[in-house]
Amino acid sequence: MSNSWFRFKRFVVEQSDTAMKVGTDGVLLGAWARVLPGPARYLDIGTGTGVIALMLAQRTEDVPGGATVDAVEVDGAGAVQAAANAASSPWSHAVRVYRCGIGIFRPGVSEPLWGGRDVASVPDGGEETAAGDCSEEGESATVPPELLYHHIVSNPPWFVDSLPSPHAGRRVARHADSLPYGELLQHAARLLAPEGLFSVVLPADSEERFLAGARVAGFGLNRRTRVFTLPGISPKRVLLEFAFAGSCGAMPVEDTLTIETGEGPGSYTDEYRRLTGDFYLRF
Repeated sequence: MSNSWFRFKRFVVEQSDTAMKVGTDGVLLGAWARVLPGPARYLDIGTGTGVIALMLAQRTEDVPGGATVDAVEVDGAGAVQAAANAASSPWSHAVRVYRCGIGIFRPGVSEPLWGGRDVASVPDGGEETAAGDCSEEGESATVPPELLYHHIVSNPPWFVDSLPSPHAGRRVARHADSLPYGELLQHAARLLAPEGLFSVVLPADSEERFLAGARVAGFGLNRRTRVFTLPGISPKRVLLEFAFAGSCGAMPVEDTLTIETGEGPGSYTDEYRRLTGDFYLRF
């Protein structure tokens, strides 16, 4: 029987109650997304276990002036588990977890499940109206400039043309019909500071669809890393960083990342070890 938790070098992620477990995609994004040199506000949309939010908190712990990481999760049980993971981490003071869809999330108004309180006060997630749910009035509200985010990240649902899972939690976590790309981009644009960044990890075959939606939402591509599992095969994932069209570079920064050398089990490339070495126990 597999463990109900995943241990990193400096924190543990409990995942027994979440539909989607810790995986390579989330770890890639958490390690790849740029951290900013000064005080900044980060937002993780669809946090799942909270792993990306916790990785960002670890990477920004020594930033002068500090950083905060907000994490939003629509699945009730998953949000409660992410809140407990945040509460038990070394960065409990910096991470806040909210249980709601991103469409009704209101920074400064929505009440977090976790955000500086004792872990014992995190509710059990069994009731839809428990403390920590977001206001139904959030979608049309204007966000004050000081509450906009400097960097938004997301490992979004990405099954687009496949049959939905019969498991409700996995369906929400994995299928883009639960958070279509257009809606994700719309709300990222609503919540992002004018010179902020928006970063995602996607299947390689979803890239063009997402780029088209990003242009409609007013974003330009700033940075792209194509991810190969092994040398000599097509890329499986792509990491994309966006900025508003007026703030991004004239041409995106392009590079690649290969995870394994192909020389046998556990033969990871030096570049992958460098990227994830502050997190994985095996490195």
